[in-house]
Amino acid sequence: MMDEVALSLYDEMLSENDHDIYQWVTGQSVAPEEYSGLIADIQGHLADNPL
Repeated sequence: MMDEVALSLYDEMLSENDHDIYQWVTGQSVAPEEYSGLIADIQGHLADNPL
């Protein structure tokens, strides 16, 4: 569960270009530093729960 700060950062990240977010999550490009922890959490969740 996300705290208010993490949720705000997540909301901010979702305003980024969808193509960029996809590339960050799939490891095709490096996420900006401010989103790196959040992207790592998403990648970990996907590794544990494949689509």
